[in-house]
Amino acid sequence: MNSGKVSKVSYEELEEKVRLLEERISALIRHDPVTGLHNKKAFLERLEEGLIHAARYGNTKSILLVRLDRFDEVRQRFGDGIAEMFIKRIARKLRNLFRESDYLARLSGSEFGVILGNPHKATPKAVRRKIHETLTPPFEMGGARIEFVSVRVGFGVFPKDGEDIDALLRQVAEAAEASET
Repeated sequence: MNSGKVSKVSYEELEEKVRLLEERISALIRHDPVTGLHNKKAFLERLEEGLIHAARYGNTKSILLVRLDRFDEVRQRFGDGIAEMFIKRIARKLRNLFRESDYLARLSGSEFGVILGNPHKATPKAVRRKIHETLTPPFEMGGARIEFVSVRVGFGVFPKDGEDIDALLRQVAEAAEASET
């Protein structure tokens, strides 16, 4: 019930509240709500910046696509709760696998993208092997045993595999599709 009193808020306090709300909204727009990772929008922005920089200075830029096969079956068999726990675990494992200089994002329900911060130290074969070792089933959570999900990994290097974002992403998606599970 309003007693007729109006609390006075200074202009600085109001400005600070607006700034905090803007930061929160910005974070929500650029992050996946389930995993806390960057989302596709943020990934594409970072990739575009990286490709512009690489083109300007004659460098390369390496990206990965990690695709979980049969993830929809996890949701169908075990429900949304287990599927969410599963994707969080996968995100945590990937976060622990990559370096701080790498940029990890959840691109869709069952896809993650990585922009490698130091591509000269990472070979596609070694990275694929590490991902497969890290994400090898079975996974047990909430009473469910998930052993049928497999992983595909596509790897691409700018400018060799594509001279713009669309071409590079198309190449990486094709490489993921062709990779062994």
